[in-house]
This record gives sequence, structure tokens and C-alpha cells, in this order.
Amino acid sequence: MLSNVLTILFMVCSTTINAANISATATKKNVYTENQQAISVTANEPVFILKLKSNPTTGYTWILRNYDARLLTLVTHHYQAGKPRLIGSGGFEWWTFRANAALFAEQKPATIYIIYARAWEKNNGVKTADFIVTPH
Repeated sequence: MLSNVLTILFMVCSTTINAANISATATKKNVYTENQQAISVTANEPVFILKLKSNPTTGYTWILRNYDARLLTLVTHHYQAGKPRLIGSGGFEWWTFRANAALFAEQKPATIYIIYARAWEKNNGVKTADFIVTPH
């Protein structure tokens, strides 16, 4: 029992550390927002990040609707509260993806469909974003 708890704790800490390291090393070149939906990747720099404004205190979060897992891999997803951390204030959701070898082999764009919505509501959300990932 204790070993299971320790294993889970280690996995959570590792994921948090990896997400923090990716966010800390992100450059403006590979970070995209809902206003920058055309993404260019190369085989030398296949990792890119979506940094999306979010405020989960309202119940709204970004929900990944669809993407081609043959062409892209979701590496991490986490929320970072804004500063100063005030009740009701928002932050950012960080979605890190890696372009797979198949994207470069096929030389065709891949699309990431994502919406900003409340998970329990059956509407199309208040915002949508379709990111087009093009290999170069």
C-alpha cells in the first residue's frame, strides 16, 4: 500500500517538474496563443506549446476535442495561476505537443481542435481555436 502511494506521488511530482521545465525553457518562437493559430515545426524543433488564457474558477477550461495522434503527441497539460494569485483571477493553460515523424513524412498539416467551455454543459463553448501545425 505504501509503495503504491509513493509511486503515485513520484509520478505526480515528475509530471509537474517536467511541465515546469518545459514552460521555463519555452521560447517565444515555439509558444502559440489563440491569436497565433498557424504553427510551424521542424524536425530539429518538433516541440511547441499552446499558452491559452484560462480561468477555471468560472468552470471554464480548454478542452481538447480532436487531433491526429499519428502526427502529434500531447506531452503535457497543466494550469498556471496568474500573479498575483487572487480569488477569481485567471491564468494560463499550457498544452505541450510534439510533432511525430509521420507529420514530416506525410508533409501535410495537422489540426488541433480545442474549445473553451464548461465540461458539464452541452454547448459548443464560448471560444474555439483550431491550430494548424505545418511541417517545414
